[in-house]
Amino acid sequence: MTRTRRAPALPPALEALLVETARDVLGRAVNHWLPVHRAPVGGARPAAPAAAMPPSDPYRVLGLPHTAKVEDVKRRRRQLAAIFHSDVSDGDAQKMTEINAAANALLRKLTQARR
Repeated sequence: MTRTRRAPALPPALEALLVETARDVLGRAVNHWLPVHRAPVGGARPAAPAAAMPPSDPYRVLGLPHTAKVEDVKRRRRQLAAIFHSDVSDGDAQKMTEINAAANALLRKLTQARR
């Protein structure tokens, strides 16, 4: 009888990042192949999608601590744009819209706090 070796356990932070990334990738793949809107049997139209609403926690969307400053938000937006911008080969316009909404909300909040 041969014994199989188990892979060593990942640190919890890395495991959480991998799970979140997998969910994001799988969610995009599923959303790409499923029909977006279907009219109900009664013929009523679906509600219009909401215009880029600020996310509930923009710090989480950008992956920043709650102690982040204006410079940190700007730097992180540029980093994420290099990954998710639609001009990049595998760009994700929806994710970029979410990132911009989060960054704008944070910048608005932080600049108002300065005054």
